[in-house]
Amino acid sequence: MSYSKELYDKIMENPWLTIYDCLRSKCDFSEIGRILKDLLLKPMNTKEYIVGLELLKAIKSQAPVEILFRSISMVVDDKVIKKILEDTKPDKILEEYKKNYFKGMGLITLLEIYPFLNLRDELAERVKELLREAPEKIDNEKDLREFLRALTFGPLSVLSPAKLKDVLVFIRNNLSNKPLCLQTKTDIISMIVDNYPPQILGENIEIIDIIADILREVAENTILLASSELDRAVNIYSDINIFMSKIRKLCEDLGRFDLCRRVWDRAGDALNELYEKIGKIIVSLNEIAEQ
Repeated sequence: MSYSKELYDKIMENPWLTIYDCLRSKCDFSEIGRILKDLLLKPMNTKEYIVGLELLKAIKSQAPVEILFRSISMVVDDKVIKKILEDTKPDKILEEYKKNYFKGMGLITLLEIYPFLNLRDELAERVKELLREAPEKIDNEKDLREFLRALTFGPLSVLSPAKLKDVLVFIRNNLSNKPLCLQTKTDIISMIVDNYPPQILGENIEIIDIIADILREVAENTILLASSELDRAVNIYSDINIFMSKIRKLCEDLGRFDLCRRVWDRAGDALNELYEKIGKIIVSLNEIAEQ
């Protein structure tokens, strides 16, 4: 055993508290990485494996990136990579998520370490497959919303610019326009502006153009949605307004107002129509409420 039994026992009892204590007492995270490796090599249906997923989530949530990298570096060998690839096949993630929410979320977190394992191409393909299959295989709308949000703010947020572009093209061309998926598309483009360095977005005009295309499609479908699901349409309208504030801030920070013009050139007509229709409805509702 290449780590202390005492530390192992603490992790098995409460991985979240152990990581919290270790960050305060400066534990050896290389040792924690070796424990993580052994836990992830256990069969998926064991307590040890579940604790391994929780340990990974705890490290990712609480520890600085350099500590995360140090822990993950202990996982990198062919045996572990092969098992992680097997455990995180999209059909397995969806199956486990429907049976056990926490285990499913843990498997999504496993996808987030793909870049550390030099699995960037595989990550993009699995994200696309999950985006394609989740709306068809998760019946409960609340569960689907949480799954898609976890995918958005997890694996989607760690893609390289080239792979991000690839996934955005897929989203533009293939992701369903069901009402919940319209919300997801808005989540995704907002996440990109929030999480990716402004310089990266400024240097990748094609990403901005695809984002604008997705925005236009969301606006067009939200206009149609307003006649049947007004409350949801108003929520999406609000999310679009928040996104537009973020993109304006991006342009200001970069001194690149050409980026905002590109977005407006591609999506402006649909946005104007959306603002006119939903805006009038909101004003009318406010007037009724004040009477």
